Amino acid sequence: MMLALSGDTSIEEERPYIGEIVWALFFAYRAFSLRLIYLSRQSLSNPSCINWNADLPTRGLLVATLSVNELAELDRMEISKVDFVWRSIEEKVLSAWHRLISGAEFGEEALKHASTLLKVASRTP
Repeated sequence: MMLALSGDTSIEEERPYIGEIVWALFFAYRAFSLRLIYLSRQSLSNPSCINWNADLPTRGLLVATLSVNELAELDRMEISKVDFVWRSIEEKVLSAWHRLISGAEFGEEALKHASTLLKVASRTP
């Protein structure tokens, strides 16, 4: 079911060069979205699954993707949490694209961050 929801997987096979940070953020965005769908489906038989913010794999993905300040803001929110996560990731993508397009250097720290994001997103069931 999850593979069918993934849609066109050719982007992973062709993997355009968009920078390591953008690729990792795309992967995290998609993993988060698919995790929400999975938990929604699971909640039909286990209502506790609907609390995606308390789900350990989802939380691990968020810890790897969002800053400490963003996580704190997310935890304080009462509504629109999913929108906040999507918007935060989208802002990071736009910022990374700006650095890529402007020719700014992606140093070792950026590659380390991208690697961490990809590892966490890959482990998320």
